Amino acid sequence: MEKKKLNTSVILDKGYGNHFGFNADGSWWASASPGILHVWNQFNLVRSYEIPGFAKGNIVFINDDVIRIGLFEINFRSDKQIYFHQIAENFAQGCTPARPAHYSQYKISEVLNFETKDLLLVSLAHQPSKVYGVKEIFEGPTNRLLLFNSRNSELLKIVAENYEGRSYRNLVAWGERLFFSVDGESCFLFRMNDAVNKFPAVHGFIPMRAINNFVAGSYDYKYVQFRNTSDLEVNWQLPMVYESVHQIDGFAGLILAGVNDNLLQLWKIGANETAPDYQISCPGNIEGISLAADGRFFIALAGTENTIWVMEVE
Repeated sequence: MEKKKLNTSVILDKGYGNHFGFNADGSWWASASPGILHVWNQFNLVRSYEIPGFAKGNIVFINDDVIRIGLFEINFRSDKQIYFHQIAENFAQGCTPARPAHYSQYKISEVLNFETKDLLLVSLAHQPSKVYGVKEIFEGPTNRLLLFNSRNSELLKIVAENYEGRSYRNLVAWGERLFFSVDGESCFLFRMNDAVNKFPAVHGFIPMRAINNFVAGSYDYKYVQFRNTSDLEVNWQLPMVYESVHQIDGFAGLILAGVNDNLLQLWKIGANETAPDYQISCPGNIEGISLAADGRFFIALAGTENTIWVMEVE
């Protein structure tokens, strides 16, 4: 079978971000890093927006005019911004009266906006309140993972919470299933339709992306694995052992992995070859990989100069 390779078509030295989102045909897209969002038309930077409180999360195009990121909805055509403040004010909802907390005593660690539903998943961590008059005594959960309806701000489920300072990270959704890691050590599966919270867990697996009904991620930070979304059983694993695995995305039987800080490798999904189809050593650390609808890969490289590489599979 003919080997595939990557061709670098464009390198962008402005509008850096390590999170990406795309409209349906890929003509409009966005890049984001903590606190800021950049909106692009093709390779022209159109606008930039401050996104207070945004640290990590996905970018979703609701249509060709509207983006959701963090707790913001932005119409970049009309320049109208909506902040879901009522969701923020519900951050402490459901805390027991014996262990109370105030919403201002939480900060956002990560937000997952759903692409086809009015839902968002918010990971929270305790922080000292900045609201005047709120007591600094804090007895609530140190970390919470909450599922909200983004249209009416209703808290739908307390997916998880703890009092030990254990963080919820690496949020991934596939259909009615949610995947997340705890302290970057174990992957948990939560089924939204279950009446009782059940958490099948896999120690050492970190979810990174849902691809073709599989959850792709790193195992022991050294292996690239594909696991079934239904039960987290291993379906396939790349044959290589790496020093580290950072980023993964893929399509149409191909996967692009960012490993060993600055190495990009292109593999066929399910292949048993001992070497990738293509690899390249990048002039910077790989901080993000994302796939556009037209099959192009967008790579965030942090180095002496932060750049975005746009690469095509040939």
